Amino acid sequence: MMIHVQNQDVPRVARSIQFFTEQTIQQLSMFFPDEFWSTRVLQLAYSEPCIWHALVALSTYHERYIDRSPGGDASFALRHYNLAINSLSSVRHDLSLIHLVSCVIFISVEILRGHMRSAIKLYTSGCRMMREIQPTISAGNHLFHLIVAFFNRLTLQISWIFGNSIDGLLDMSYAVPERQRSSPPEFTFQQLSEAREAIHGIALQWMLDRPSDEEALGALVNRFGEWCRAFDAFQQKNSQLPASAANRRALILLELQKRYLATHLCTVDSRGNDDETVWDEYSSQFNEMLDFAEASMQIYDSEATSNKHPRFHMDTGVIPILFAIIIRCRDPFIRRRAIELMTWNPMQEGLWNSALVAKAAQRLMSLEEGTVIVGCSNDIPAAARVQGISVYAGDERRVVLRFSQALGSWQELMNY
Repeated sequence: MMIHVQNQDVPRVARSIQFFTEQTIQQLSMFFPDEFWSTRVLQLAYSEPCIWHALVALSTYHERYIDRSPGGDASFALRHYNLAINSLSSVRHDLSLIHLVSCVIFISVEILRGHMRSAIKLYTSGCRMMREIQPTISAGNHLFHLIVAFFNRLTLQISWIFGNSIDGLLDMSYAVPERQRSSPPEFTFQQLSEAREAIHGIALQWMLDRPSDEEALGALVNRFGEWCRAFDAFQQKNSQLPASAANRRALILLELQKRYLATHLCTVDSRGNDDETVWDEYSSQFNEMLDFAEASMQIYDSEATSNKHPRFHMDTGVIPILFAIIIRCRDPFIRRRAIELMTWNPMQEGLWNSALVAKAAQRLMSLEEGTVIVGCSNDIPAAARVQGISVYAGDERRVVLRFSQALGSWQELMNY
């Protein structure tokens, strides 16, 4: 299929595709190699105009994000974004994998534009499309599997951001492997991406189902234990092999996610759901998690140039856990260390933006600590502790946050 490009755009388009192959793919693969971006999308781009224009738009928005240039090339990026949308209407089939691939790229574009609400709307549309198209897809279709994994990662990110305030939205998640099998097979990992998908499946089952009865909760804890043993076995099996920098980052990230999930599972039913003091005894565990978060960031920095650039990837990275630590842990030193890590360099990890999260974390601390000099967790009384944060997504890098305490709730607009 012929892809039409205006003569004056040819050099800029070529530069955008080069930037995508040299920079965007590298950042999107910060933790895990991703065949969707490195191979499949590029193959489709040379035969599908909608994918081609979408990649040009994504690459241009990514370059603007890295250069921190809100004005440069905006019209060029938007023009190709609109061309991608218009080209999609001429796709030969009513509904196909091309629509889903385009949806993945469009979500990534909207995230880079700071349009969280638009990204979530595209996510819900993608979930619907996957349900419709699934009966026509063969069981071994690898591209479809990559797309499902992408949407599962987004579901996990959304559930961390919005919590129970969008249960109806979360129920639209297309595929949570742990929920679809009555007796899931034992874990055996041949590569780290398999371990990632498995622990995300367990985390999603925990967040979406919220098992409360002893039998269901015990089954989930046992399943998590199986994952831990399989992950340890994978590390032992590959301990003598030279690890790439990406694999080292991935191992550290998975260890961080494992420890975070383990801590959460330990606190279930220990006290009432609204008792925030239950987290005070886990300060040492939270501090150790920060060691892993910092290590994953330092490994990346050791290979980078002396100039720090903003990072963008679509994985569930360190920001959600840093924010969770700030919410749960009232130790003032641990909290401030987490914020320092978060603000060290601009990061966009899927829907999670480090600048927004840092502002929310600092506001939360000011609400809880007030004018009191806090030396330890016990200095913050239970009544002053924030029991919940609700997020209402907007566009143009704007959200509304609602903080809930025992004495009432506060709603604030935040820009980032």
